[in-house]
Amino acid sequence: MKHAKPPSYGLLFTIVSSSAFMVNLDLWVANVAFEAIGTDFDVASLARLSWVLNAYTITLAASLVLFGRMGDRFGQRRLFLVGTVLFSVASAVCAAAPDVNVLIIARVFQGLGAASLLPTSLAILMQVSAPERRQSAVRLWSAVGGMAAALGPVLGGLLVQIDWRWIFLANVPIGCLILALGMGSLPRASADTQGRPIDVLGSILLTGAIGATCLGLVQAPEWSWADWRTITTFSAAGIFVAVFASSASRRPEPLIDPRLLQIKNFRNANIANIAFSVGFSILLISLALWCQAVWKYSALRTGLALSPGPAVVPIAVVLSIPLSRRFGSHRVSAAGCLLFCGSVLWLAHSIDTNPNYAESLLVSLLFAGFGFAFAAATLIAVAAESLPSGSTTTGSAMINAGRQLAGCLGVSILVTIAGSQHAISDLSTPLKNSWYAGAVFSVIAIPFCLMLIKQPVGEK
Repeated sequence: MKHAKPPSYGLLFTIVSSSAFMVNLDLWVANVAFEAIGTDFDVASLARLSWVLNAYTITLAASLVLFGRMGDRFGQRRLFLVGTVLFSVASAVCAAAPDVNVLIIARVFQGLGAASLLPTSLAILMQVSAPERRQSAVRLWSAVGGMAAALGPVLGGLLVQIDWRWIFLANVPIGCLILALGMGSLPRASADTQGRPIDVLGSILLTGAIGATCLGLVQAPEWSWADWRTITTFSAAGIFVAVFASSASRRPEPLIDPRLLQIKNFRNANIANIAFSVGFSILLISLALWCQAVWKYSALRTGLALSPGPAVVPIAVVLSIPLSRRFGSHRVSAAGCLLFCGSVLWLAHSIDTNPNYAESLLVSLLFAGFGFAFAAATLIAVAAESLPSGSTTTGSAMINAGRQLAGCLGVSILVTIAGSQHAISDLSTPLKNSWYAGAVFSVIAIPFCLMLIKQPVGEK
């Protein structure tokens, strides 16, 4: 009997990386549509409009670890396909939203679909990649996500020229294609055959902790950091974490195996990546706002102006692979943090309210693109490679949850510096100040980058 030819590695990589591209794109594509959405729904407040982004980010961050554990328990392929359907349907609802409230609710369901897709896509990639090519594969997967985040303003700008609803509607055919290809190609043998139960209490506690933390971060600028609501939200998050840690120490199969945090490379790479991602998220949002609010660029022109950054990321990722082999991932990731820090400092000192694109923004974008590739892509690859084989989806979810928390913190810092009372058109000085904050976070990541140790191929 003739057996069907197994799917090619290139096809599998395309499927999982396309899902990562789509999920990461929707984290940032709405940035350049804020003005159009606000005009359409008669909403002028930056704090209110930020919920179009934050509803997605908070849900994604809060749900990642639970969905990651579900992927390890029930199989990555199954959860990946379910997530694709949910994300696509929610995207269609976003596109048809009659008001901003429906849009925000639909973004919550988009976040749930994204929480199913992100960790399973990385875990599937780890599963189908040979040990000696895993770090390179994860770097490229990370680069795809970073390019999506940076290309969000470009694609968003193009689609907003038609109608802002197209930034969500475009996900539907992509999701359908991913679903069709995935059903026939993705590997099936990835479930927990021992049938270990999911830690329900731990899932509720951790989801509550992450959700409360993100809520506090995104609302604190509007409520004020000393407001009782902010204090209560962060206090609740702290209580959730304490009870979760106590519960996990007593359970034979906790939601998060404490041994994962004892893996030095996993722990240090995640801390470094969280710190770096705070600065990166500040820069992404602030640049789109600067171009539109200060330089008065259209959404399309803003997207095109920001495109050189993501354009250099694939080149930089390819370059980072041999550099990491020769000099070590610790040095390459630290160098990436320094490049990123230099890029935002150059931007803060060189940019002017009168457009001076070539000598300020363009230079900064090119260095930031190399910084991202050297830092974030390397750190994610090191963290993923250090995971034990039975915890790839849960570990991948922890990596991505940290990045989403960092994104929430970046939004919070930006809105706090900008001031919730500022109109979108009065942001030049606050945006410059936010870049200094981004530089500080990239420097914080450097010591943790330098703590990374070389790991032999295939060793866990």
